[in-house]
Amino acid sequence: MIDEVKFEDSLLSVSNTKQMKAITKSRSIAIIAAEDIKLSSFNRVLQNGDLMATLLKGRGPYTVFAPEDEAFETINYTEFDENESAGFSKLFILNRALPYEKLKAEILENRHQLLVENMEGSRLKFIEKDGDVYIKSASGELLKLAKPTKASNGFLYKINRIVGRN
Repeated sequence: MIDEVKFEDSLLSVSNTKQMKAITKSRSIAIIAAEDIKLSSFNRVLQNGDLMATLLKGRGPYTVFAPEDEAFETINYTEFDENESAGFSKLFILNRALPYEKLKAEILENRHQLLVENMEGSRLKFIEKDGDVYIKSASGELLKLAKPTKASNGFLYKINRIVGRN
């Protein structure tokens, strides 16, 4: 078995590849979210609500639905106090790992909609429409989910746009 293969004029090696895989596997939801510039407002809310350090770096499993800045540009996160930030964040966090294929299968099994309890104690309503998965808000808006990023402690879904009402 080859432990290390080095190429001239290249820093690539088998051992470096193994190290990169280990680093990727150890990235928490908090780290992945913090590195994403499109989630800067959501990251501020997590930090203000003290969830970035305490919750998302934990072992999990968690599933987080993070609104991208453009999708929620009408919400002024800077005015949220600590309790509002924590409450808002918990709306988008589940205490379980929910991979995309499992989420979609559960929605289809339940006649194209699914209710799942979030950390705040209320329920998120998921629907499937034209092959895509959405969170349906209380006002009827559809929040389109991108496929998730796998983290060491769960999954991070980005809400990349509000589609309209259903």
